[in-house]
Amino acid sequence: MREGSRNMNQPRRTRPLPKPLLCAQQEFLRHLARVARVDEVTLWTVEKKGYLLSVLMQGKTQEWFLATRREPRVPRTFTRLDVAVRMGQRLFKVRTMTLVCQT
Repeated sequence: MREGSRNMNQPRRTRPLPKPLLCAQQEFLRHLARVARVDEVTLWTVEKKGYLLSVLMQGKTQEWFLATRREPRVPRTFTRLDVAVRMGQRLFKVRTMTLVCQT
């Protein structure tokens, strides 16, 4: 196999953050998760020891990021992975999440 190409059966390990970022507070995302089905919950690693939580709804192409309470247009950065996982489980009632590591 050539360098730079990958086998189509292997999952993609990294992907870039979507631009522009769509952010919403947890009350809105909780309601959105009840109305529309959650397709995928993703934890993104950013900077040094920072994590972002995003959700992709079924049938939609936009990824929604959990926002801070004070600034609803800024994604909330978690410093601990376990807190980000618990928040995703509590908001979206899912057991599996995807962790995307940025290099």
